[in-house]
Amino acid sequence: MNSLLFKRAKSFILRLDNAALSTNVLSKHLSPNASAPLIQAYRPLWPDPEYFRGSVIESSTESLPAVNLPPRTIPDSALRFTFKTTFQPGSAISYTHLRINPADFKVSLKVSLSHLNLNDDERLIFIRMVAARFNQGRNEVKLVSNRFPNRLENKKYLIYMLESLLLETRRLYSEKSNYEEK
Repeated sequence: MNSLLFKRAKSFILRLDNAALSTNVLSKHLSPNASAPLIQAYRPLWPDPEYFRGSVIESSTESLPAVNLPPRTIPDSALRFTFKTTFQPGSAISYTHLRINPADFKVSLKVSLSHLNLNDDERLIFIRMVAARFNQGRNEVKLVSNRFPNRLENKKYLIYMLESLLLETRRLYSEKSNYEEK
Protein backbone atom coordinates (compact mmCIF):
# COMPACT_ATOMS: atom_id res chain seq x y z
CA MET A 1 0.00 0.00 0.00
CA ASN A 2 2.76 2.43 0.95
CA SER A 3 4.71 1.60 -2.20
CA LEU A 4 1.62 2.35 -4.31
CA LEU A 5 1.20 5.73 -2.60
CA PHE A 6 4.88 6.45 -3.08
CA LYS A 7 4.66 5.65 -6.82
CA ARG A 8 1.62 7.87 -7.23
CA ALA A 9 3.27 10.74 -5.35
CA LYS A 10 6.43 10.36 -7.41
CA SER A 11 4.48 10.41 -10.70
CA PHE A 12 2.52 13.43 -9.51
CA ILE A 13 5.72 15.33 -8.68
CA LEU A 14 7.18 14.42 -12.09
CA ARG A 15 4.05 15.71 -13.79
CA LEU A 16 4.33 18.98 -11.85
CA ASP A 17 7.96 19.37 -12.96
CA ASN A 18 7.00 18.67 -16.59
CA ALA A 19 4.16 21.16 -16.34
CA ALA A 20 6.53 23.83 -15.06
CA LEU A 21 8.91 23.15 -17.95
CA SER A 22 6.12 23.21 -20.50
CA THR A 23 4.80 26.48 -19.05
CA ASN A 24 8.18 28.10 -19.72
CA VAL A 25 8.23 26.70 -23.24
CA LEU A 26 4.63 27.68 -23.94
CA SER A 27 4.92 31.20 -22.55
CA LYS A 28 6.68 32.46 -25.68
CA HIS A 29 4.02 30.82 -27.88
CA LEU A 30 1.14 32.34 -25.94
CA SER A 31 2.18 35.93 -26.43
CA PRO A 32 -0.18 38.17 -28.44
CA ASN A 33 2.24 38.44 -31.38
CA ALA A 34 3.12 34.72 -31.56
CA SER A 35 0.54 33.95 -34.25
CA ALA A 36 1.24 37.00 -36.43
CA PRO A 37 3.53 35.19 -38.92
CA LEU A 38 0.97 32.42 -39.38
CA ILE A 39 -1.92 34.82 -39.87
CA GLN A 40 -0.01 36.96 -42.36
CA ALA A 41 0.80 33.91 -44.46
CA TYR A 42 -2.87 32.97 -44.79
CA ARG A 43 -4.46 36.41 -44.99
CA PRO A 44 -6.89 36.18 -47.91
CA LEU A 45 -7.02 38.59 -50.79
CA TRP A 46 -10.72 38.16 -51.55
CA PRO A 47 -11.95 41.60 -50.35
CA ASP A 48 -9.84 43.25 -53.04
CA PRO A 49 -12.05 43.50 -56.18
CA GLU A 50 -9.01 43.75 -58.44
CA TYR A 51 -7.93 40.29 -57.34
CA PHE A 52 -11.05 38.68 -58.86
CA ARG A 53 -11.34 40.86 -61.97
CA GLY A 54 -11.77 38.59 -64.98
CA SER A 55 -11.43 35.41 -62.92
CA VAL A 56 -13.45 32.23 -63.19
CA ILE A 57 -15.23 33.06 -59.94
CA GLU A 58 -16.45 36.41 -61.27
CA SER A 59 -17.80 34.88 -64.48
CA SER A 60 -19.51 32.01 -62.64
CA THR A 61 -21.28 34.31 -60.16
CA GLU A 62 -22.71 36.48 -62.95
CA SER A 63 -24.78 33.56 -64.25
CA LEU A 64 -26.33 32.79 -60.84
CA PRO A 65 -29.91 33.95 -60.32
CA ALA A 66 -30.51 36.59 -57.69
CA VAL A 67 -31.89 35.18 -54.45
CA ASN A 68 -34.85 37.01 -52.97
CA LEU A 69 -34.19 37.17 -49.27
CA PRO A 70 -37.01 38.06 -46.90
CA PRO A 71 -36.59 41.42 -45.18
CA ARG A 72 -35.15 41.39 -41.66
CA THR A 73 -37.89 42.03 -39.12
CA ILE A 74 -36.24 40.76 -35.92
CA PRO A 75 -33.38 42.72 -34.33
CA ASP A 76 -30.12 40.92 -33.66
CA SER A 77 -30.48 41.63 -29.95
CA ALA A 78 -33.50 39.29 -29.80
CA LEU A 79 -31.63 36.35 -31.33
CA ARG A 80 -29.48 34.04 -29.18
CA PHE A 81 -27.00 31.79 -30.95
CA THR A 82 -25.16 28.80 -29.52
CA PHE A 83 -22.04 27.26 -31.06
CA LYS A 84 -20.25 24.05 -30.13
CA THR A 85 -16.50 23.65 -30.16
CA THR A 86 -14.45 20.50 -29.65
CA PHE A 87 -10.73 20.43 -29.18
CA GLN A 88 -10.12 17.02 -30.70
CA PRO A 89 -9.21 16.22 -34.29
CA GLY A 90 -12.29 14.83 -35.93
CA SER A 91 -13.90 12.38 -33.66
CA ALA A 92 -11.41 9.61 -33.26
CA ILE A 93 -14.04 6.89 -33.37
CA SER A 94 -16.63 8.09 -35.86
CA TYR A 95 -14.79 10.46 -38.19
CA THR A 96 -11.20 9.27 -38.35
CA HIS A 97 -10.74 10.60 -41.89
CA LEU A 98 -11.60 14.21 -40.90
CA ARG A 99 -9.27 16.70 -39.27
CA ILE A 100 -12.12 18.53 -37.58
CA ASN A 101 -15.27 17.36 -35.89
CA PRO A 102 -18.40 17.94 -38.04
CA ALA A 103 -20.35 18.93 -34.92
CA ASP A 104 -18.21 22.07 -34.70
CA PHE A 105 -20.32 23.64 -37.47
CA LYS A 106 -23.60 23.13 -35.64
CA VAL A 107 -25.37 26.38 -34.74
CA SER A 108 -28.57 26.74 -32.76
CA LEU A 109 -30.81 29.78 -32.63
CA LYS A 110 -33.22 30.54 -29.80
CA VAL A 111 -35.73 33.35 -29.96
CA SER A 112 -38.64 34.23 -27.72
CA LEU A 113 -42.09 34.47 -29.31
CA SER A 114 -42.60 37.86 -27.72
CA HIS A 115 -39.82 39.26 -29.98
CA LEU A 116 -41.50 38.06 -33.18
CA ASN A 117 -44.30 40.67 -33.21
CA LEU A 118 -47.08 38.22 -34.03
CA ASN A 119 -50.76 38.60 -33.19
CA ASP A 120 -52.60 35.69 -31.54
CA ASP A 121 -53.72 34.00 -34.76
CA GLU A 122 -50.29 34.38 -36.40
CA ARG A 123 -48.73 32.99 -33.24
CA LEU A 124 -50.86 29.84 -33.44
CA ILE A 125 -49.97 29.37 -37.11
CA PHE A 126 -46.28 29.86 -36.35
CA ILE A 127 -46.35 27.33 -33.50
CA ARG A 128 -48.00 24.75 -35.76
CA MET A 129 -45.34 25.34 -38.40
CA VAL A 130 -42.35 24.95 -36.06
CA ALA A 131 -44.01 22.04 -34.20
CA ALA A 132 -41.52 20.34 -31.84
CA ARG A 133 -39.03 23.20 -32.10
CA PHE A 134 -41.28 25.28 -29.84
CA ASN A 135 -40.62 25.08 -26.08
CA GLN A 136 -43.91 25.94 -24.43
CA GLY A 137 -42.42 26.25 -20.94
CA ARG A 138 -39.91 28.91 -21.98
CA ASN A 139 -42.12 30.32 -24.76
CA GLU A 140 -39.24 30.17 -27.26
CA VAL A 141 -38.36 28.57 -30.57
CA LYS A 142 -35.11 26.70 -31.13
CA LEU A 143 -33.83 26.18 -34.67
CA VAL A 144 -30.67 24.15 -35.37
CA SER A 145 -28.54 23.95 -38.50
CA ASN A 146 -25.40 22.09 -39.53
CA ARG A 147 -26.12 22.26 -43.24
CA PHE A 148 -22.96 24.13 -44.23
CA PRO A 149 -19.34 23.46 -43.26
CA ASN A 150 -19.07 26.96 -41.82
CA ARG A 151 -20.62 28.43 -38.67
CA LEU A 152 -21.21 31.81 -40.24
CA GLU A 153 -23.15 30.30 -43.14
CA ASN A 154 -25.22 28.21 -40.72
CA LYS A 155 -25.97 31.34 -38.69
CA LYS A 156 -27.10 33.22 -41.81
CA TYR A 157 -29.18 30.22 -42.85
CA LEU A 158 -30.95 30.13 -39.46
CA ILE A 159 -31.81 33.81 -39.75
CA TYR A 160 -33.08 33.16 -43.28
CA MET A 161 -35.18 30.21 -42.06
CA LEU A 162 -36.71 32.24 -39.22
CA GLU A 163 -37.54 35.18 -41.49
CA SER A 164 -38.99 32.81 -44.10
CA LEU A 165 -41.13 31.15 -41.44
CA LEU A 166 -42.42 34.54 -40.32
CA LEU A 167 -43.12 35.59 -43.90
CA GLU A 168 -45.01 32.36 -44.57
CA THR A 169 -46.93 32.73 -41.30
CA ARG A 170 -48.09 36.20 -42.27
CA ARG A 171 -49.00 35.01 -45.78
CA LEU A 172 -51.10 32.15 -44.36
CA TYR A 173 -52.79 34.51 -41.93
CA SER A 174 -53.71 36.90 -44.74
CA GLU A 175 -55.14 34.01 -46.78
CA LYS A 176 -57.10 32.87 -43.74
CA SER A 177 -58.55 36.33 -43.27
CA ASN A 178 -59.46 36.44 -47.01
CA TYR A 179 -61.44 33.20 -46.66
CA GLU A 180 -63.18 34.39 -43.51
CA GLU A 181 -64.40 37.58 -45.21
CA LYS A 182 -66.17 35.73 -48.02
